[in-house]
Amino acid sequence: MSLKMWTSLILLGIALTSTTAITNFQFPSGIPCIIFDTSLQISVIGVFKSGPEAKQIELDKKAVIMNSSYCDDGNSSSIDFFLEGGVGLTVQFLKLNDSVKMMPSISFVPGIIFNATSDTNNVILHSTMGKLLPPANVSYSCYTGDTPIVMTNGSSANISYHGIISLTQLRVQAFDIKNGDLSPGESCDITPITSVAPPIKPVTPTPGNPPVQTYSVKSGNTDCIVLQAGIEFNIPYTSNGARLTKTIGVPNNTRVVGMCGGGVATTQSLSLMFYGDWILNFIFSHALSDSSPRRPLLLDGTMYGIKEISLEYNISSYLFPDADAKDEKLLSKIVYKTPEYPTSVGTSYRCQPPTIVDVQGITTRMTSFQYLAFANQTTPSFDPKTVTDCPAITPFATDDDDHTGTIVGVVIAVFFILMVLVGIYIYRRRGKVSYEQVY
Repeated sequence: MSLKMWTSLILLGIALTSTTAITNFQFPSGIPCIIFDTSLQISVIGVFKSGPEAKQIELDKKAVIMNSSYCDDGNSSSIDFFLEGGVGLTVQFLKLNDSVKMMPSISFVPGIIFNATSDTNNVILHSTMGKLLPPANVSYSCYTGDTPIVMTNGSSANISYHGIISLTQLRVQAFDIKNGDLSPGESCDITPITSVAPPIKPVTPTPGNPPVQTYSVKSGNTDCIVLQAGIEFNIPYTSNGARLTKTIGVPNNTRVVGMCGGGVATTQSLSLMFYGDWILNFIFSHALSDSSPRRPLLLDGTMYGIKEISLEYNISSYLFPDADAKDEKLLSKIVYKTPEYPTSVGTSYRCQPPTIVDVQGITTRMTSFQYLAFANQTTPSFDPKTVTDCPAITPFATDDDDHTGTIVGVVIAVFFILMVLVGIYIYRRRGKVSYEQVY
């Protein structure tokens, strides 16, 4: 049975599962800043040599809300759970201009929840698109079933894992809760609440000159991720039936959210939000073992790199006034088998020449690119003494500054001509000697 068919059967099984009672959660327990009442089930699929194996975990009253949960920090909030079998569920809420995006992630140890493996590595699955909720000052409810949230694929010990979250009932608000109760809000069964504020037309930087900015993710008073770059994208779109591209840069007014994950985290993330609903995600990961001489990476956490880059973008009428399709939301991403741009823990990675990345058809150009993850520092900066520079690009020689190739070519030609002349001389000399001996 193919993986696609297996996943379809899992989804069908979720759809046919009887709806369980809604469970009420809030953080913190006194006066809440997050209310999350839900009937939620997680399905994790491991694709083993013996065949696919599925594990279903329900978010019920036995779940423990972790201290890593946090209230509104200006850009995001999060409620984190510890479930059966040591499975972790993080539900992060990101503030957008006129909505909130709910971004769940799952963490688990395969050897604990699956019978077919004894793997003790921690695997983290992120949501691909998440779920859009109404504006931050209103609640959201849905009691008639919801679209399953599909997670990114993960792997460990050459085994791939897939995750699906099913929300069959949901009442939620993660910002601006008044008097400890849900605000009037939007239901999946009625017309959505929309913002009355007029849209602000975004201004993209001049192509080829995006502003170089420094972004950071904090955990308490310390910065765990620092990233510096000027970033722009070549976005393909269709206008009057013709395929065109437009250069769009990350502007100055960019909001930053991310996840540090605690002291034993093997994955961290940084997300840049701009133009209302554009999100650029970087996922950093400790490097897996690789025996190649180019990347002698280890499992002991001594090195790390960028595991995934994704861009959620919108072909909006503001940025693409001549586009055939308006308000078309798309996702492009690249997931590296081995983390790219690797460096040692405690050391940043830097590349002064432009770094060009093909993010699933979106050419992404980063100038003055430098990043540091898995850090624990009090300022969002880079130590110039602990830097890994990208490999230098050897320039091509020009006529003005390098004649080595010409000189070598002339020497080889002269040598070849001399060898031919010597050969002709020796041939004639031997012919003369032979003639004198016969006669």
